[in-house]
Amino acid sequence: MKEQDQLNKAIILAKNAHRGQVDKGGHPYEEHLCAVADGCQSTIGKTVAWLHDILEDTEITEDDLRKEGFSDTVIEAVLLLTKRYTRNFDYYEYLCGICDNSIAREVKKADLINNMDLSRLKSVTDKDMEYHNKYEVSYRFLNGDLDKEYEFPDKWSRSGM
Repeated sequence: MKEQDQLNKAIILAKNAHRGQVDKGGHPYEEHLCAVADGCQSTIGKTVAWLHDILEDTEITEDDLRKEGFSDTVIEAVLLLTKRYTRNFDYYEYLCGICDNSIAREVKKADLINNMDLSRLKSVTDKDMEYHNKYEVSYRFLNGDLDKEYEFPDKWSRSGM
């Protein structure tokens, strides 16, 4: 399938799968997906941006993405972006996996930029500021501004924060 066709399919699939969901600010979730896609330069990055939360937040599976005809490149990036909060989840390893894939890195950086936009929220809580700090550190890590030996707080892995 051509890149533009994958993008068009991703938009439709994501809008349908996330229908009725809202972000932390109470806005339709597709606005977040659109903002992340707008922050990506490549067509394949925009495709992955529309799908970046689909495995985590909907009933859509990796097999469903394959059946829809998405390329291995798209699916690999989506899988890297999907957080699996198990007992052994390690946020540092999660980010390192993203670092090693240019598409996933482009999308995650755009995702973090949108997540750091506190103007989306009706009011800002201490918890929101904790997340903002996490997003800022994560962005700097993905951007190469932090040493690979940077130690992320354990709570970022254990709590799913």
